[in-house]
Amino acid sequence: MLFKIENCSPNIYLNHLDKLRALENLIHTNGLRKNIVFLDRNTISDVKYSDIYSASTKNFVIDIEKQRREYGAIVEKLAVYSIVDFDFTGVQCIRKIDQWIIRIGYDFFCDPENISPVNLVTEGKLDFDFYSLIAKYYAKYLSSTNLEVNFKFNNGGGSQSKPIFDNLVSEGKIVLCITDNDKSHPNKGEGSTSSVFTISDRSYNGKSLAHVIDVREIESLIPLKAIENTLSSNDQVDTFEEIKSLNTYYPQFRQYFDHKEGLNLENVINIDNDHGNFWLPALSNISRFSNRECFKDSACYSCNSCPKMIGFGDNMLKRVVADLSKSNLRRLQIEPEVISHWRNIGELMMAWGCVPVSSISRAS
Repeated sequence: MLFKIENCSPNIYLNHLDKLRALENLIHTNGLRKNIVFLDRNTISDVKYSDIYSASTKNFVIDIEKQRREYGAIVEKLAVYSIVDFDFTGVQCIRKIDQWIIRIGYDFFCDPENISPVNLVTEGKLDFDFYSLIAKYYAKYLSSTNLEVNFKFNNGGGSQSKPIFDNLVSEGKIVLCITDNDKSHPNKGEGSTSSVFTISDRSYNGKSLAHVIDVREIESLIPLKAIENTLSSNDQVDTFEEIKSLNTYYPQFRQYFDHKEGLNLENVINIDNDHGNFWLPALSNISRFSNRECFKDSACYSCNSCPKMIGFGDNMLKRVVADLSKSNLRRLQIEPEVISHWRNIGELMMAWGCVPVSSISRAS
C-alpha cells in the first residue's frame, strides 16, 4: 500500500520515541519493498541531516527521495491509498471524487509487524496465486503505474474466510479479503462463504475491506485459452467446445457455471423454476438438452438419463496456475468479458498491495 506521510517533524522526535520508531519503521518498509512511502522534501531533508536516525534509515530515505517524483504521480492513480498523520490517532476513511483515502495515526506503525505487506485473505493458496497473477498482469499490461504488487497470504479455507478476516480486523491489521460469490443464477443469493460478510465488511470504514467477486467462482475468471491448454480428457474437450460456442452469444454463462462439477438438466430446470429463466435459454442451442420433453416443459420427469455438461474437475485451477506461472503473460489471450473482471481485481490489488519495482536498497 502507498503511505503518504503528513505533519511529520523528524528533527524534534528525540524525546518522542514512539514517533521516531514509527517513522523509522515506515521508511524501512519502503526500503525493504514491503510497501511504498511518500515523504515531502522537508521530511526527507530532516532525516538525512539529523543525528538521531540510523545509517540504514538515512540510506532508505535517500532511496525514497530518488523515487519521490514517481510516487507523487502515482498517488492520484490508485483506487485507495493511506495518509499517515503524525498529529492524529485512530482511523478515518474519506471519499475524494473516485478515490478512497484511509487516514491512519502514526501510532499504528510503532509495531514493526505492521510494516509487513498488507494481509490478503483468500479461500486457498491457489486462489492467492491466481489473484497474484491477475495483479501481475494488471501491473505490467493494464496499469500506467510502474509498480509491483505484494501481499502476505492468509488462508481463508472457504468457510474460514470470515473468521480469519474478523480476527485480523480485531487485531487492527490492514487486510484485504477476496472471495467467490457462489451464485448459481443471477437472481439467486450468494453462497455461505460470502453471504456472511456484512455491508460494513464490504465498505471503506477502517483499515480492512472484503471484496466479493462478481462471478460464481475464481474459475470463472480463467481465460478460455488458459483452460484449453490444461484439458486432460475428451469429455473436458467437449465441454470446452460447448462453452466456447455459448460464450459468443451468451457471455454471462461462465459467470454462473460450476467449472469444477459442471451441470445437468434436472438441476438447471429446478434453479430456473425457482429464480427465473437463465439456464434453459442459454442451453437452447444444444440439442441434447433442448430436444428433451423435460426441457420443453421445464419439468423433471425422473427419467434417469439426464443430459450433463461435465466439469473440468477440482484440479483445473492448479493446472492453470502452474501453466501461467511459467508463461509469458503478455501473450495470454483474454476474452473481453473476463478482462473486465481482471481489470477491476487488478486495480483493487494494486491499490492495497503496491510496492516499488526496483531492487532493495543497501542499508549501510
